[in-house]
Amino acid sequence: RYTLETLGSDFDTVLAVYTGDAVNTLDPIVFNDDIDGGNNRSRVTWNAVAGTSYAIVVAGRGGATGAGTLSLTGLPPDNDNFENSAVLAPPSPDAVTVNGTNAFATLEAFEFDHGGVSAPVRSVWWNFTPTMTTRYTLDTVGSDFNTTLTVYAGTTIEDIVPIVFNDDIGGGDNRSRLTLNGVAGTTYHVVVAGNAGATGAITLTASGVGPANDSFASRADIPITSTILVGGVTVLGDSTFAPAETGEPNHASASTPVRSIWWRFSPPVTGPVTLET
Repeated sequence: RYTLETLGSDFDTVLAVYTGDAVNTLDPIVFNDDIDGGNNRSRVTWNAVAGTSYAIVVAGRGGATGAGTLSLTGLPPDNDNFENSAVLAPPSPDAVTVNGTNAFATLEAFEFDHGGVSAPVRSVWWNFTPTMTTRYTLDTVGSDFNTTLTVYAGTTIEDIVPIVFNDDIGGGDNRSRLTLNGVAGTTYHVVVAGNAGATGAITLTASGVGPANDSFASRADIPITSTILVGGVTVLGDSTFAPAETGEPNHASASTPVRSIWWRFSPPVTGPVTLET
């Protein structure tokens, strides 16, 4: 977002922003006559699109003329500060992606230099509250600049402590990825900034990490003990973040979309077996 204003001009201004290639086919974007009842200069704010050419015109109300001053300012994002953090919803079970920018973001009082590599700090904030106690992956893949990514715990900007940080994914990818051991109901504070103050468009994704026995090759063993011959044995698992692997069948033709976890059972004796969930 940008703000244009004519403060400092010595006459009653009007201010307008247009797009278009010819004066007789312009499309109005935003217009203002007076800033308020006591100030007859003009101010407009609009969401500008990168690469778009805007035509800006200053005129005088009722044909007024004089010396004009035109100022252009970039506005910080809405989630520039800790207290105004945006919501990053937990995956349910599909991954959740949000978009934003750290252009014109600022360093607030008590804020860290995230990871010691983000100064001058241009940071934006999200809050993330898991609904399940499990592992989550957060990443900035899709962002168009060199990001840093940090997760904090705490309740105020003064008392937050870092939980996990990542600068670069590696392998030539300077976006960020980290894994968080999330506790259900706990609010975590997620910060995206730029390495050495870099800025740009942000893509932030939260996804659940699948269980260890998510794939056929990583089947978990059902333990064979003396109790299995008497009262049976119970194992626990969670398939919430367990997507189908390549080539996996639609189990019993009733599992689409497939969310599956695997076990391996090698019976100690030959005979009938009952499995139940």
